[in-house]
Amino acid sequence: MKSSKKSRKSRNYNEMSLRSCLYCCQEIRVENMHMLHMGQHITFPGERGLRHIEKKGTQKKWYKHHAIIKEVKRRSDFSADLVLIHFWSTDGDNKYEVTENTDSYNLSSHEIYIRKYKQRKYPSAEVVRRANSKKANESKYNIVTCNCEHLATWCVIGVRESRQVNFCKSLVRNLVICMIIFALCIVKTISTKPDKIVKKVAEVILLLSFLYSVHYFSYRNIYFIERYAIEKIICKSCLKMHLFDLWARFVLTLSIVILLKFYFRYTDEITTLITALIFYVTIGNIIKLIRKIHKNPYPDIKREIRRMSNIKIGDVISLNYEGSSYNIIVSSLPSERIILTKQTRGDVSGIFYDSPSLFHSGIIKERFFKLDLTRHNVMFIHYAQFRTHPSDKVVARARKRIGEKKYNWFSNRSRHFCHWAKVNEHRHKAPRTTQKETGANSDTNLRSSLLIEIVEVRIREEICIGDIVELKSFGPFTDSGIVVDIVNDAQDQIFTMNVVLKKGLVASIVKMVSCKVDLRVDHIWIHRYHPVHCYRRAEYIQRAIKKIGEVCEQWTQTRFVRDCIIRPLTPQK
Repeated sequence: MKSSKKSRKSRNYNEMSLRSCLYCCQEIRVENMHMLHMGQHITFPGERGLRHIEKKGTQKKWYKHHAIIKEVKRRSDFSADLVLIHFWSTDGDNKYEVTENTDSYNLSSHEIYIRKYKQRKYPSAEVVRRANSKKANESKYNIVTCNCEHLATWCVIGVRESRQVNFCKSLVRNLVICMIIFALCIVKTISTKPDKIVKKVAEVILLLSFLYSVHYFSYRNIYFIERYAIEKIICKSCLKMHLFDLWARFVLTLSIVILLKFYFRYTDEITTLITALIFYVTIGNIIKLIRKIHKNPYPDIKREIRRMSNIKIGDVISLNYEGSSYNIIVSSLPSERIILTKQTRGDVSGIFYDSPSLFHSGIIKERFFKLDLTRHNVMFIHYAQFRTHPSDKVVARARKRIGEKKYNWFSNRSRHFCHWAKVNEHRHKAPRTTQKETGANSDTNLRSSLLIEIVEVRIREEICIGDIVELKSFGPFTDSGIVVDIVNDAQDQIFTMNVVLKKGLVASIVKMVSCKVDLRVDHIWIHRYHPVHCYRRAEYIQRAIKKIGEVCEQWTQTRFVRDCIIRPLTPQK
């Protein structure tokens, strides 16, 4: 009996681990060619319309090309020969086929991104095998139903899907709705005395719009449920978001139809139609904000905990306790309560981000929970597919943030805090080589984007000398500069840093400002630039220090920072 239960549990867990998801993935910028490996799904800007905007320091791209890496040859820090399997035109015409190409890529001119799936169905060798199987069988290229992104996603997660095409479809739907509203507005304006024909035409258009909305809602609702329950190519978190989006937009469209019907039947004022358009745009943006609030950084694999002995220090668990839902990091377990392996009651100490209320603001704190596993519905969140910190380091990282008061509904709630403490998101630091190897491309139209990302600092260890930081000066205004020195205080989250930055608008002067920072309440962001475009860290720190006291010619602080850290282009001979 026990063996059958164990086999059933293992079978259920294997089914959950085989689930893949297209929507909960992120694209990571390649900072070093050693980040690339066989079987990865990569993207880079399409060649058509690609150029570099010097003022913004970014590449302007109209679309992204997708490919599967079969092999990496002749690899150095910032350049490599990649063997890719993708849709490609070998003769330069418009006939695209699945081919295998070997091309040289340099990060100074090519922006390469790795599409990192939270859950992927096939291992690397199987991904390459699936890509090879399409070289002779897949020849019909279609930009809507069978493009390069469809091929890459099918190789990795077993389903043909394109986020670029889905975005274009949603954009077209919104434009059609706006065009219908504008067309009705024009008809209403031209006909000063609306007759029965105009009203009938309007009612027919509204009826067709309503019927299409019902059909689209029903079809997409069944589509996402089947993909979750039968095909297992979508996670539970993304399923909830898509269903919420469908219900919200269906109700929104129904409200617009009722409002326009009332407008054409009972009133002659143009303001009602304008109100309908504003209502549609406003509610659509509110739906996006609600989706962002409910976006879950967690993995989808959860497991019910039935014994206290299954709870370990450093685990991330969710529980319903005293009428509230908590996501906590287990920080300590009383040893005398864990001796009995079959017990269902015990005390657990957890660290979590308490949500704000009318009487207190959100704060990270540690407290004891007297758990009853038969009543509190405790779930273990499984991080098998993530690279995580050791349990003692997870707890240490979480305890350093106790007392923090920077709760944010969108990006800094308890689930984000637990995920940050558990997952090791350390970036691959590129060893700096000679300028000849990393050298910037001579063609400014092909130079890759300078900025990689902007990340908020959570603990003191995340700031180093030489980082480009952005911090609030007063009100909504911020200052950006280069950190040249850090002096630690008695407490971990309180320290003083010396920052070289530009001060003033008209008569700007480069100064060294001493800033006292308390990370429990202060917001600091680090601007990470691609190392292929930057001087060595020690070199650009000296460049910034030498500018102290000089009159700054740059208009913005960002341009001043880039003047200190970004190497100028050197034409190739």
